[in-house]
Amino acid sequence: MYEHLNCVIKLDTNGNLVSNNQAFSNQYGYNEQDFKEPFLDIFIPYETFEKNQYFEQTLLGKTQRFNALGLSKNGETVEINVTLIPIKKETGMDIYVIIKNITEFQEQEKELFLSKKLR
Repeated sequence: MYEHLNCVIKLDTNGNLVSNNQAFSNQYGYNEQDFKEPFLDIFIPYETFEKNQYFEQTLLGKTQRFNALGLSKNGETVEINVTLIPIKKETGMDIYVIIKNITEFQEQEKELFLSKKLR
């Protein structure tokens, strides 16, 4: 699909996975057959209410960006930044999802905060 360092996912308007780039499979261990249920329900099983609100806003044509906890196939929880982008087409809409792993960034921010607090 797309060669990119960030994970790029294509969803239909029901939230089902249509396709993903290799970066997603490499980073989180999933393949397309792992998603028998809507993508966000499996990959972001937490923050259900907020996640659903973001998806609903995307269906209204508004790009959404939020941080969440993602779940890799091996059960590891990772901090991610998610961007939901609606792309209108002649016969409806696709939702593109860009996922960035921000776990390391969040850990660095916590360390910086703690070091400032100890001064």
